[in-house]
Amino acid sequence: MGCDEVLRLLRDREAACRGEVERLRGEAERIAQLLAECEEDLAAVATASKVVGELPALHAPVLAGPVGPVVIPLPRAGVSAGRAGVREAAAEFTEQVVEVLARARGPVRG
Repeated sequence: MGCDEVLRLLRDREAACRGEVERLRGEAERIAQLLAECEEDLAAVATASKVVGELPALHAPVLAGPVGPVVIPLPRAGVSAGRAGVREAAAEFTEQVVEVLARARGPVRG
């Protein structure tokens, strides 16, 4: 194998590596954006939890029976949900919370 052939192989490998680096940079930017959106949602839910937790509690129980867990459905690991998937999951969670509050028919306490 001559020097020219080794240089050609090295240039090919360099080009392939550059392509992979660019692809990974794009993926990292996409993930960073999703992370920022999820952090915003987390902050909003934490704030809502704090506000609801600070509401004055009444002496009588509000709910007649157990409501059951309210779960926010998150995209499965390895599935690229994108912004629309995160927003859809948040909307579904919001509907569940509103449903629980509607069944309470009065002040809610933890």
